Amino acid sequence: MRTSAKALLAAVLAGLTALATGLTDDHLTAAEWVAAAVATVTAGGAVWRVPNESARALLRRRAVADALRAGALLRRRAAAGARRPAGPLVDRVALRDEVDRRYEADDPQG
Repeated sequence: MRTSAKALLAAVLAGLTALATGLTDDHLTAAEWVAAAVATVTAGGAVWRVPNESARALLRRRAVADALRAGALLRRRAAAGARRPAGPLVDRVALRDEVDRRYEADDPQG
């Protein structure tokens, strides 16, 4: 399901739930309308903000981004004339190994 559809559905359901709760005494006060509006905006915004990927995929994507940033920094230092880089230059094999190491260390499912 697309993020926008999920966010819209969550917002509508939260708003309707808040309105139904307010209607238990057969009328809605201003505070109950405000609570319904806050519930609608909060639920829609929270669902919109959460990424549509598993925790495993998110950890792998972050590990790759970290490794690429480290490799770019080392290459810039080497290109600037540094005699010896601060660490090993990152190539594809080292990048893969680094991603696997971080993924295994951060994997919540073991």
